[in-house]
Amino acid sequence: MRLVLHKDGEPTWGLSSFCPRCVYLEAYLKMCGVAFRTESCTSSNASPSGVLPALEMDGTLLGMGAGADSGGNEVSNRNVSAIVEDLKRYGLDIDAHLSRDDLADMTAYASMVESQLVPATLWAIWGDNESF
Repeated sequence: MRLVLHKDGEPTWGLSSFCPRCVYLEAYLKMCGVAFRTESCTSSNASPSGVLPALEMDGTLLGMGAGADSGGNEVSNRNVSAIVEDLKRYGLDIDAHLSRDDLADMTAYASMVESQLVPATLWAIWGDNESF
């Protein structure tokens, strides 16, 4: 299996990416223990799907099924969720061993991260005059 992760820009300031969703997908792949290559894109338009992150498996784009985003400059949660669901169908599921209660906790924590920490991180990177 040959995986290529398309993400934004070059690593800077010790971050693998400025895009939280790109970091999420890269961390997911690392936790799965699979080998993958990264390809930096200057914009989402340079991505094979038109959305970042994008993941290719043996030349096929994952997460592009019904309901997934298929273009534009918007990076969406739906795109990352669709990619992770495709990975799970191929047996790359880091949650398989979790109980129902653990899955519920994980969903709650993920929701908190997405609704609270991602916006705060984006503001710290782009909105804070001392950071940018």
